[in-house]
Amino acid sequence: MSDRHTHLADRLAYAGGPAMTAERSWMIGRLIPVFVHELEDGSVEGRLVILRRLRQALRTERQRARAAADPAYSPGRHADLLQACRHEEKDLLTAIRAELTALSDWRAQAA
Repeated sequence: MSDRHTHLADRLAYAGGPAMTAERSWMIGRLIPVFVHELEDGSVEGRLVILRRLRQALRTERQRARAAADPAYSPGRHADLLQACRHEEKDLLTAIRAELTALSDWRAQAA
């Protein structure tokens, strides 16, 4: 196995699972403008970037909902953004737990 594949396998195991699933990339890609490499980044920092963008899009959609006459408001998009935010938050917590577990394992080995 090449170094590139080894690094990818380590990164996926470290992030607590696949960094990019087809469903996740499809859902996020249709809701916010995002590059493929940003979707592939399963690190905590990468997930935070995606989550910030999703939250900003959700705020914008909520503002459209409050303006009753705004024709750009879509209840379906609002629901999809909310669902995507919840999934990203859950995945972010999983990635944080994986990093903390790896850190505590490393400290236990060093002691």
